[in-house]
Amino acid sequence: MTQNISDHTISKLSELVRSQTGLYFTKERWTDLKRGIDSAALELDFENTEAFIHSLLSSPLTGKQLDSLVRYLTIGETYFFRDKNVFKVLEKHLLPDLINLRRNRGKSLRFWSAACCSGEEPYTIAIYIDQVLPEWQDWEITILASDINARFLQKAIKGVYTNWSFRDTPKWVMKKYFQRYGENRYEISPHIKKMVTFFQFNLSKQGRASHLNSIQAMDVIFCRNVLIYFDSEMRAQVIQNLSGFLSDGGWLIVSPSEAPFIQQPGLHQVRFPGAILYKKGISEKQTPDKPEYKLEHRPRGKARFSYKVLENRLSKTIPLPSPALSSRPEAQKDFEKITKEKRHEPKQDLYGEALTLYEKGHYEKSADMLAVLLSQGRDNHHESVVLLARACANLGKLDDAEKWCKQAVINAEKLNPVLHYLLATIYHEQGHLKESIKSHRQALYIDPEFVLAHFALGNLLQKLGRFNESGKHFENALSLLLRMDTDEIIPFSEGISAGSLTELVQSMIKKEQAA
Repeated sequence: MTQNISDHTISKLSELVRSQTGLYFTKERWTDLKRGIDSAALELDFENTEAFIHSLLSSPLTGKQLDSLVRYLTIGETYFFRDKNVFKVLEKHLLPDLINLRRNRGKSLRFWSAACCSGEEPYTIAIYIDQVLPEWQDWEITILASDINARFLQKAIKGVYTNWSFRDTPKWVMKKYFQRYGENRYEISPHIKKMVTFFQFNLSKQGRASHLNSIQAMDVIFCRNVLIYFDSEMRAQVIQNLSGFLSDGGWLIVSPSEAPFIQQPGLHQVRFPGAILYKKGISEKQTPDKPEYKLEHRPRGKARFSYKVLENRLSKTIPLPSPALSSRPEAQKDFEKITKEKRHEPKQDLYGEALTLYEKGHYEKSADMLAVLLSQGRDNHHESVVLLARACANLGKLDDAEKWCKQAVINAEKLNPVLHYLLATIYHEQGHLKESIKSHRQALYIDPEFVLAHFALGNLLQKLGRFNESGKHFENALSLLLRMDTDEIIPFSEGISAGSLTELVQSMIKKEQAA
């Protein structure tokens, strides 16, 4: 493990990762880097993580080493129809305008999902095209989808997903575009699958992928939640490259938190209801002001989308106390500044901004935003409480993290296994092992198929020398994992795939057998 590795070595490792992948790990995120390196070392059969790091630093990376690093250092958090405001703009403005422009001029549309993860984003684009342009088969439709993570791409190409990928998907979309694939899995329709071309591509490297050589210009590029992981120099280069891939009049779409990064000459900000996009070419002084539409299912030929966010376990409203963190005067001032600016800008997803800050390793800023939001009653959803608890835990504020979890459990979420699991991890960090075991068991009583809880409890019991009990939980975890696709992302794991966790569980079982 990486506990005893010097800061100097970790700094050199961070620079190697940055140069080879573009991923930038500030000192705030070294814990994430160490966690990923530990997992990669196990996968590549290094019992000593320090030896693995020195191996990486002493010779050029092999393809296998690079793929392993990317696998454990990139985050696979995505889902269908993520950020409904962006897709409303696509449906209401971009697609109609492009279709009208091209109907008598070549009948071609070109899209690129430049960090597609496991494929939910490009398939969502394809679904929109199928609805808005029913005769798309008479057109030349190009939807490219790339990612640096080969395992994510394997899942995307297969096109099979669990309920976790559909947490914001209209029911009629599920009925029309997916079919059951085994237990609790769904496969994308073949005619949608064939619309998308997937390929591996590192945005941080110079040059163009072979798939882009024959396509000189893209109409729309989605590049969301990836620029935040680059340093300023790399980010500017990637934005310049993306601009070069766009046609004149083409659109670049980034996440709301990444908008301040776009300073590229020739890319002009255009504001829509609920979203900000960037257009290549002459600046448009007027903001589009068309009436908003709801995404609704209509017969083919009369396509117009409507959105109805599905209720799920994470959207329950719960009463919350005024948080201690929000008492920081600077946090309150920052929030007031943000909300004042928001009155003059399209409404953004503030929880999403807090999530982005969390993913960048800015745990304190994320916690401040969530705490003030909750205290002012602006966002009482328990997903915000969970994220706040995780941020507090990463800041070492374990008492605060424990308080938020307990409050959620007491008020409205007694039967939510996720909160009991999170509380168990907090107890573990506090050294309260009996309480940790109890909370893990409570999570498993509610959900006997909670893979992470089985793994964590097995790991804890093994450290206590209770091998009979730990072995049962490892076996349960392994049994559940073997029923999943190897590239399937485990919910609440921050991007860990079933294949990766399977390897870790198997290594723990071997360790136990050798004891």
